[in-house]
Amino acid sequence: MRRTLNIAPIAMHTLLCSLLLLAACTSPRTYSTRYYKHNKGTLDSIISSYREITAGKPLSIGFTDPKLTHLSFELFTGELRIIKEFNIADTAAIVNTLHEYHYPVARVAGLLSTMKRIHSHWISTDSYYIPFHDTAYMRGNYTFVSIKPTDFHAPFSNSRYYVLVYMQPGFSRDSLTQPIIQKSGLRQLAPAVFYKVSDRFR
Repeated sequence: MRRTLNIAPIAMHTLLCSLLLLAACTSPRTYSTRYYKHNKGTLDSIISSYREITAGKPLSIGFTDPKLTHLSFELFTGELRIIKEFNIADTAAIVNTLHEYHYPVARVAGLLSTMKRIHSHWISTDSYYIPFHDTAYMRGNYTFVSIKPTDFHAPFSNSRYYVLVYMQPGFSRDSLTQPIIQKSGLRQLAPAVFYKVSDRFR
């Protein structure tokens, strides 16, 4: 009697293995490392430019829509946070706002152009606090930039944004900063550069 081989389970197993292999090759850690290395020069330029623009004058910059056509500034004057939103085509309003709050128009324009080119949706600075002695805290600063890469399609992944975190110059990963890193769910890309994957751009 001739036996018929049922190839359906074999085909399903092969397909599943292929999908798992693809997922491993495009896992968040593998992809983020590759993306960071490939775009390191551009990313470093964005961070450097942003830090120079905002030195002593905090400013968050970002796009609030998937097509990067709606721009948002978060400005801080004293204790006040001021939010300004624009259509990217409304250059007059953008320029007037930058002049009003004394930001360099050309440099901000260059930063926005680079952010759009790599599909970066937000850049900002924030602080973290490390317990020091019993009642004292040490403050550290970091700059983060969120990016939505257009070529990342890992199977089974619902995450949408890579958030790259650049610690302040002189940062050291030690027993004091390690709990902050772990609590934030960050993974290391370079001595002072970390990342996490998020479904939010900020």
